[in-house]
Formats: sequence, structure tokens, C-alpha cells
Amino acid sequence: MARKVGNTMLLKTKKADRKYPREKSSPVRWHDLGFIGIGVLVVVVFINVLAGWYLEDHTFNRGYWIISQKGKVLSSLQEPGYWLVVGDSSGNFGVVPEVLDEYLGVRSINLCTVADMLTMDDFFMVEAYIERHGPPAGVLMVHAYDAWPRLGELGAFARSNWPVRKISSFLNLGASEQMEMLIKRYFPLYSESTTLTKMSLMPRTAFFSRGLPFDIQPNGYMPLYVASSGVDDDAEFHLKRIQSISPEISRVNFFGLQALAKLAERYTFNVYMVNSPLYEKLLKYDEFLSYFSTIQRKLHRIAENHQRLHLLQFDETLSFSVKQMENVDHVIFSAAKAYTASIAGKIQDADRRLQKKSNNI
Repeated sequence: MARKVGNTMLLKTKKADRKYPREKSSPVRWHDLGFIGIGVLVVVVFINVLAGWYLEDHTFNRGYWIISQKGKVLSSLQEPGYWLVVGDSSGNFGVVPEVLDEYLGVRSINLCTVADMLTMDDFFMVEAYIERHGPPAGVLMVHAYDAWPRLGELGAFARSNWPVRKISSFLNLGASEQMEMLIKRYFPLYSESTTLTKMSLMPRTAFFSRGLPFDIQPNGYMPLYVASSGVDDDAEFHLKRIQSISPEISRVNFFGLQALAKLAERYTFNVYMVNSPLYEKLLKYDEFLSYFSTIQRKLHRIAENHQRLHLLQFDETLSFSVKQMENVDHVIFSAAKAYTASIAGKIQDADRRLQKKSNNI
């Protein structure tokens, strides 16, 4: 009986051997490892290129998405004579081109991106438009008060369509910063891993939706329709932050502002600077008013040195209630229309003063 069992086991082993053949390994050679390494590299590069292409239009990172889309809006312009609205996200949500067009009798396009792109992006936008279509009819620059001390963010620069060499030259970046920006631009699996993780948790929305994740109009404007419940918390955050950040115009922002002013003087168009809309409650704090006023005074001194650069005065018509805002400098659509109308009126007043001054001369 035992022998029979043994034969049975032997037969089973032989059958198993026939079903699962023993692998024969060959000696590993250096050129084989090289081929494997090249294959892995090709796959990694391909996946990163694919991810970068997809994230350009479908990322959940709203700031990066805005940067990508505004480059496309600029490229879509086919005619000269536009008014260009440049600046950060406060202008992106705050300036309605249709309202500006109605009040000023112009054609305008909203090219505002995010604060971490600095005034460098404003200058690059206007410069690119001039290269393709000639000088704009005018430029409106909108920045929040806390955009001016910033030094920028390499991830934001990488997401833009500006050449790395152009950005590096303008900002005088070191070799390590250039390398980091290249990695952030061409290896999104590494640089945007947090976003990709969030997207993977909602695959139907992230990968199978036909529409864009955010709403943008052909003229570049991005409307917000719902106020946020976190505006007061954001205001508290700003009040704390101004205690640790000096009210300065950063070197890189000053450099971009100077470059744009020189461009305006060369091609004879005016640049109007204005602060973003602001949550009205912030203006009730003396420490905030002091900080804000210091920034405005420094911008005014810069503008005084350039014939074509004008700072529009901030007043209560540019401040809004908690029910009209997403955060302390992002307004919903109804407030954006009022904000834009007020700015248009200030531009008209500035033009009248300039015309009167010109006539007196």
C-alpha cells in the first residue's frame, strides 16, 4: 500500500514537472543590463510625457491649470489692438472683459495667471503679444497686495509654456534651480504626485470626464459663482502672515515691472496697475492698513519714474463683503462685474488727467 502511494506521488511529481518546466537562467552580461536599463528609461519617459500631456488640461491643481490655459488663450488671439489684462488669480476671477469692453469701448482679453508667476509672466505675455500682433491698445495689471513680496515658485514656472532658458535668464536662476525646474516640467509623476494621487481616488471624474475640470471663457475670464464659508479664516491667516513678511516689492517683481514699463514706453501704450479686490473686513485692522499702504506707496514711487506706468487708487469701491468672495481677494461673478466697472471708471479718470496734462504742456 505504501509503495502504491509512493508511485502515485512519483507520477504526480512527473506530471507537475511537465506542467511547470524548470527555468534555465543564462549568465547576466553587461550589455543585457544596458538594454534593460534603456527599456525601463523609455517606459518611464513615455509615461511622464503622457501624464504631462493629460495634466495640461485635466489636472485638479487649479493654479497649474490656469497657467496652462492662459498660454492657450494668448495663442488663440489672431488680431492686433487688444487690451491685455495681466496679473495673478485675483485678476483672473475679478476682471470681466465684457464689462471692461463696454465701459472703455475696447476689446480685452484676460491673461491673468497666479501670483507665483510674478510680474515676469505679465511681461512675457505682453512681449509675446507684441511679437505676434504689435503693441496692445492698453494693459491692465492686477495683483493682490501679498503678490509683491513673493519670489516665485519653480513648479508654477515649469507648468508654463515659457522656455526654461528664457525663465532662467530673466530670473537669473542657478544651475540647481534650472535642473529642479526641468524635473518639475518633464517628470510630473514626481513633481505632481499629490495631484495624481487625488485624481486616482476619483477616476471617473479625473480620467473619464469629457469636459474640463474648471470653467474658462474664450476671452480668458474664469467666473466664480459661489461664495465660500472660509473667508474669515483666510482673513485671519493674512493678518498673521503680514507679521512675518516685510511689505516689500521683491527684486524679481521689481525687475518684471521695470521691463514692462520700458516696453510700454518703447511701443507707446499705457499700463494701469491696480490692487486686487479685497475683503472689506481686512481694511478695519490698523496693522493690515499699514502693511497695505506701504506696498501701495512703493508702487506709486515706481510708477512716478515711468511715463507710461500708472497706479490706480484703491478705495472702498474695490472692497467687498463676505457674501461676495471665495477668499480675501477672489470675488464671485456679481462682485467681479462691479469691480471691473469701478476699475474702468478709474482708467477713464486717469486718461482725462493725462489728456489735461498733455494739453497744458
